[in-house]
Amino acid sequence: MYLDTSILADKKLVILYLLENMNIPLTKAQITDAVLDSNLMDYFTLQQCLAGLEGTEVIKQVDYQQRKCYGITDLGRNTLKVFLNRIPETSMEIIKQYVLNNKDS
Repeated sequence: MYLDTSILADKKLVILYLLENMNIPLTKAQITDAVLDSNLMDYFTLQQCLAGLEGTEVIKQVDYQQRKCYGITDLGRNTLKVFLNRIPETSMEIIKQYVLNNKDS
């Protein structure tokens, strides 16, 4: 399934927003749970977005608590700042609520 590049870009921004707001690296499973449980995107779109984000070096895999995780890079933070207004307010609220509910776990 291929999405319009504009829609795909917006989905990538949602992932960057999640990583930035969690303020810790997340495993692929944690990211998957966050976006699927919140109905922010489907599994295949998520996989396509993660590959694209990693390929452009706005996220990178890091070792965190003896697990492979994804962390946002400085380039990712700058990208998010520039395009933050493209993330729908409802998606931002969903992520904020997810972070509040799951930050400690």
